[in-house]
Amino acid sequence: MRTEATSTILSCALFALQGFRRFLPLVAALWLLACSSELSPEIAQTPQSLTTAVSRINCGGGAISPFSADQFATGGSPWTANTSVSIAGVANAAPATVYQSERYGNHSYTVGSLTSGASYTVRLHFAETKWLSSGARVFNVLINGAQVLTNLDIFAMAGSNRALVLDFNTTASSAGQIKIQYVSVVDNAKSSALEILSTSTPSNQAPTVAISAAADPNPAAGLVSALSVLGADDGGESNLIYTWAVIGTPPAPVSFSRNGSNAAKNSTATFTKAGSYSLVVTIKDASASSVTSSVSVVVGGEAGASAIYRINCGGGAVSPFAGDQFASGGSTWTSSNSVSTAGVANAAPATVYQSERYGNMTYTFGGLTAGASHTVRLHFSETKWTSAGSRVFNVLLNGVQVSTGFDIFAAVGANKALVRDFTATATSAGQLSIQFVSSVDNAKVNGIEINANAAGSNQAPTVAVAAGANPSSVPGKVSTLSVLGADDGGESNLTYTWAATGTPPGSVSFSVNGSNAAKTTQVTLGQAGSYSFAVTIRDASGAFIVSSTSLSVSQTATSVSVTPATAQVPANGRQQFAASLRDQFDRAMATQPTTTWSVSGGGTISSLGLFSAGSVSGGPFTVSATSGGKTGSAAVVVSASGSGLAYRTDFGLTENPISEGGVWTTGKDPFQTPVRTSNGLAYGTQNGDEWATGKTYNDSDAYLSGFASQHRVNVTIHRAGTPIGDLEIEVLLGWRVGAQRESVTGPTHSDGIEVAIGIGEFGQFLYVSRFFPEAGVAAGDFSGALASAVGDVRDGDIFMAELTLDPSAKPSPTGTVHTTITRGSKTYDLGSVTDASLYQIGQPGIGFFRQTRGSPDDPQMFCWSDFSAVSL
Repeated sequence: MRTEATSTILSCALFALQGFRRFLPLVAALWLLACSSELSPEIAQTPQSLTTAVSRINCGGGAISPFSADQFATGGSPWTANTSVSIAGVANAAPATVYQSERYGNHSYTVGSLTSGASYTVRLHFAETKWLSSGARVFNVLINGAQVLTNLDIFAMAGSNRALVLDFNTTASSAGQIKIQYVSVVDNAKSSALEILSTSTPSNQAPTVAISAAADPNPAAGLVSALSVLGADDGGESNLIYTWAVIGTPPAPVSFSRNGSNAAKNSTATFTKAGSYSLVVTIKDASASSVTSSVSVVVGGEAGASAIYRINCGGGAVSPFAGDQFASGGSTWTSSNSVSTAGVANAAPATVYQSERYGNMTYTFGGLTAGASHTVRLHFSETKWTSAGSRVFNVLLNGVQVSTGFDIFAAVGANKALVRDFTATATSAGQLSIQFVSSVDNAKVNGIEINANAAGSNQAPTVAVAAGANPSSVPGKVSTLSVLGADDGGESNLTYTWAATGTPPGSVSFSVNGSNAAKTTQVTLGQAGSYSFAVTIRDASGAFIVSSTSLSVSQTATSVSVTPATAQVPANGRQQFAASLRDQFDRAMATQPTTTWSVSGGGTISSLGLFSAGSVSGGPFTVSATSGGKTGSAAVVVSASGSGLAYRTDFGLTENPISEGGVWTTGKDPFQTPVRTSNGLAYGTQNGDEWATGKTYNDSDAYLSGFASQHRVNVTIHRAGTPIGDLEIEVLLGWRVGAQRESVTGPTHSDGIEVAIGIGEFGQFLYVSRFFPEAGVAAGDFSGALASAVGDVRDGDIFMAELTLDPSAKPSPTGTVHTTITRGSKTYDLGSVTDASLYQIGQPGIGFFRQTRGSPDDPQMFCWSDFSAVSL
């Protein structure tokens, strides 16, 4: 249960923090100025064509046309100011009275039933109606987990009592949701209103390629090449986003100086290894329509040459030689001597000969064509010794000694370039290994080139039939991709390699790939959405060309899932069923149509799936749910074990507040808040802040009607972690809500028994408390018994609490509360408490409490996932 001490500590801490800020206005102003550079880029959003308001919410307040009353919120507290707010000159402002109400504190809004993957504009409304200086309220805002506002200060941007409107573009999640989080930094975060606006533009045309992708230089003698491309779009080129990617199987990773922006139409590719690379750029407009353009880059060569690698051994990059790499062993050194290259055929730049790697060492070059012939060109100069015999060493290529007793000075003298060529064949692994083995002093090398030997006048392949998809609008999971190349060596020698480009919405697999047969392949897709593909067409010599295509996969209603799939209900009992229309990937459809329910016997079922059993046992009976033209079913058996009213639910419906066809009563006590359900969980909607300001027992509660005075509740615990503060889950027995009355800890409307399990900062506890004229008085503490029986409560533990009555007890009737917990196949008896005050007439139910310690804990961290009640 809660303590008054905690409230006092939190209030004192807040008072101290506010007092401290009063003496730092200058520091706050300077801090705000420093933050402004962080804030400004986040709110410079590109407006989109707004067509339809999907949702308009007056945060913390009632309905003000066209804004609905506050809904879909988790956490935070509502408040309304009497101050008038100006909207003069503010574009897209809400009605002025909207800005007088707010939700404050750490909170979030989750708006669902949106189209998965669709674009929306989130319009946020703010007004500072409390503070009169900058830095007094500062907070962050996140949309679908991405931070869009950092250190927002409403007063600094708009002053006091004036509307501030900010727009952001986002995409609905795969669950068809947009979640907006407000996180306090200084004082409390706040929101006045929000709008979700459809940003669809029916007349949008996909972008086109104005200037095809190109690389300069190409072939690239070094490891760097400038990339360029230009798109055109009906929304303006400045709105296009260019994203470069490597496709196929590159020799090594590639990095881009710019990517994923409009500026990336001009980018620099940096390669880490020589070889042939396939690059594709996706040009995407604001509505996510796209086109691709491809370019192939040969790295390590120059026009008219066939160099694959050029390495400046022991030194940095000296164009066209890359910096030292691919070596094992040896050490590096650089001489200040000038080296002559005069009259030396195929010499490197003179500065290459000043740096060296010396000692016993090996260079290994990969990514070559297995079995292909290469020329290995080695560069040397003697910059240390001035006599023959001072440095002698051997050289081996792929383990074969090609130079024995090599003496640079003896060959050319000191400080003069020496170039030696050798022929070698790449191994089956596509590698060439060069070893330098010392004999006298240290072996050394200044530069290395690997050149592909010419094999005739090969021409790169061309595209005879461009890549395509059939169907391109996919109702299922599979489409056929096809392409056809042409080559001077014959089409049968071409290899086709497919790859997904960009960020595909789901998994992608190809029936055949990396072969000639892959010119036609089946692609299997893992989720609805838009996919882009590129196919690299490569000939026997490694020359290639790329062709691209795209397709879209739409959700197709395939089945209806009914939960629970089987159920046993006592005679006269009730069972809640839930249905979900699923697509071809067994994912919930973004839009769920109305479900029609029916049952073959044993009782009746409501329009919301609530089955009410008759008085006669039997079955199994078939529960059917029809939605979107599809039907799913579950089996229900009516047993004879029920002696009174019974009800069971796994919280399959998403509701705020919980109702399940009007079975539940919730939020009737003005000092308590409703219970909501989602993701198969029931949890509270309060955050503990109201209690800290003196409003006692602001739990969330929900209860059932029609049960006998004696009843039993079984609930399944959901636990996903340990909170920062305290979370409390409750079984309510004999519960009812009536007129307001004062208790020893404040006003309340609730009577009954609360059996509470809590976890958090102060450990774990299990209390039985009675809420009667002396509300909040503990009737029993079973904390020790709980810890002794199971240790910490776990996800999946089943907790039972029942209320039995003895009206014949003298001098006063008594009630007994009995509790157990079941884990696996074993049930532990936690204890009982008997008290005359427990003799009441009421209903079974559930409750929740959350006490914050800093940021509020997620109420779904510790809650209920299953519930059943029966009259005894």
